[in-house]
Amino acid sequence: MSPKKNVPKRRFKEFLDAPAWEQHRVGEYYAFKNGVNKGKEFFGKGLPIVNFTDVFNNREITSTNLVGRVNLDESEKRSYLVKQGDIFFTRTSEVIEEIGFPSVMMDSPTDTVFSGFVLRGRSITNSDPLENHFKKYVFFTEPFRREMQKKSSMTTRALTSGTAIKEMDFVFPANKNEQQRIGEYLTKLEALISMQLVRIDKLRVIKDSYLSVMFPTKGNNIPKLRFKGFTDAWEQRKLEEISPVRGGYAFRSGEFLQEGIPVVRISNILIDGTVGGEFIHYKKQDNDGNYILKDGSAVIAMSGATTGKVARLSIQSDKIFYQNQRVGYFQPIGGVNYNFVCTIVKSDLFLEQLRSLLVAGAQPNISAKQLGTFEFIIPIDSVEQSKIGDFTLCIDSLISLHQRKLDKL
Repeated sequence: MSPKKNVPKRRFKEFLDAPAWEQHRVGEYYAFKNGVNKGKEFFGKGLPIVNFTDVFNNREITSTNLVGRVNLDESEKRSYLVKQGDIFFTRTSEVIEEIGFPSVMMDSPTDTVFSGFVLRGRSITNSDPLENHFKKYVFFTEPFRREMQKKSSMTTRALTSGTAIKEMDFVFPANKNEQQRIGEYLTKLEALISMQLVRIDKLRVIKDSYLSVMFPTKGNNIPKLRFKGFTDAWEQRKLEEISPVRGGYAFRSGEFLQEGIPVVRISNILIDGTVGGEFIHYKKQDNDGNYILKDGSAVIAMSGATTGKVARLSIQSDKIFYQNQRVGYFQPIGGVNYNFVCTIVKSDLFLEQLRSLLVAGAQPNISAKQLGTFEFIIPIDSVEQSKIGDFTLCIDSLISLHQRKLDKL
């Protein structure tokens, strides 16, 4: 919203001169009801039921996508029936940031009920003030999410209620044509996001499928699938012989700057295999050459929740980064293709050896020395290494390209 009260900064042109949006309490228009609670023996067959996961994972629900079932008598069914346009909120969550996620029933379900883990909101007026496509998003905006978190309780779990939600404020244009334009536009964006996620998942499946046959299975030294012209058996090597791991530098936290050379910490090694997030910066030093990371460098988190996660710098420039303590860097060795190194340190064989070292229940961590003992069967011919490494780099680049498109969406 712009400084002018309840007027969006951006608006479809046909509504530029339309009145400001209205602000109301949710309880002026919607009444809330808790869902059905039954013993586990009642679930698995019977009536379709809107469950917690249906609401939490989706901003819209359709009856055809419901998989949950519950046995109820006729009076219970009438009490908990779901209608088109009903809005649901999740009642409880492990963390306050995930409390009260909304979702809307978009079609007209038959004999469908809802779970006790969600709240049903239904219009108490003759005409619902919100168009359904718009309704999917108005309760998921940042201002409403902040109010939801503020007015929900938190003990061992976060909890909200219909009483609390009725006291929350929301804003909307009275003109349902404007609501519909906004809702349909955001729905199309979500569809594009879903398509992009499918593309990324397909590329990852393709990559995993190829890697499963391009590397020898356990006990063998020849892969099932090879590039044409290569027949020699692969040989076993330790990681320290292929790409020894260099530990990082313990930068002094009191000397971090607002600007300077960014420092890669374990928090910058992301789950998706990229290096990113918020960087701290450090001043340039004369003797910093031993801790510089350049474009294409493969790094690993050596402690914390992401221990063993490998990522690769992709900065596509001459920019440099510093390597912080507890971040390992896979150093290149002459005669070994670095793209191939980046492939094997992201492989299942690497993960299997990593899991055998991590102690359940203990703070995860690993040393450069331990990593150096990891063993791999590799092709000795650097040309074959290069072909495998370049092939996986090509797929990774496609995945990164689609990931950037996804981020923009």
